Amino acid sequence: SPSGSGGSSSGGGGSSSGGGGSSSGGAPSASYGHSASGPTLTSGTWKEDGGKWRFLDEQGNTAYSRWILSNQTYYYIGSDGWMKTGWQYIDNAWYYLDESGSMAVNWRQLNGKWYYLTESGSMATGWLQLQNSWYYLNQDGSMATGWLQQQNSWYYLNQDGSMAIGWLQLQGSWYYFYDNGAMATGEIQINGEHYTLSAGGAMLP
Repeated sequence: SPSGSGGSSSGGGGSSSGGGGSSSGGAPSASYGHSASGPTLTSGTWKEDGGKWRFLDEQGNTAYSRWILSNQTYYYIGSDGWMKTGWQYIDNAWYYLDESGSMAVNWRQLNGKWYYLTESGSMATGWLQLQNSWYYLNQDGSMATGWLQQQNSWYYLNQDGSMAIGWLQLQGSWYYFYDNGAMATGEIQINGEHYTLSAGGAMLP
């Protein structure tokens, strides 16, 4: 999983996203768009042809636009009959298939950016809760870090992507983030102590 330094990041705000969603720009790009897939094939034979792979069902027919479950790993055969790799847009969701063709799940760093692939393989977007931390995945699926504005509230995502809560010092100024991650402004009371925060969130003397 992504690693880095940052403040505390338990609790959370926003809604959980199960992944998938649309993608505009960014890393995902597919050579083929698949609008529908047949039932997953669980038995058959792989056949190599010119360094590429096809999958033949039990009747010896070439599979097209099908997920293949082989040795407890999912692969995808495109509409052209070839096993796919890289980013693929399948049934209204983005998936990432490794060089071996196996479907990626969990965190994956690609071209310097982190992405989260759900248990079903679909790329997550929006707010995502994992264990006790919240993360935000941009519309292109890349994990957000730094300042984030959502519905008139400001949030801060640590270097590891986790949403900051509580006190956090940034560039010499202190900020306070509520349990839902939203940045506090104005007069606040924390543990019986009164503090004044600017409109930009920085604590005033």
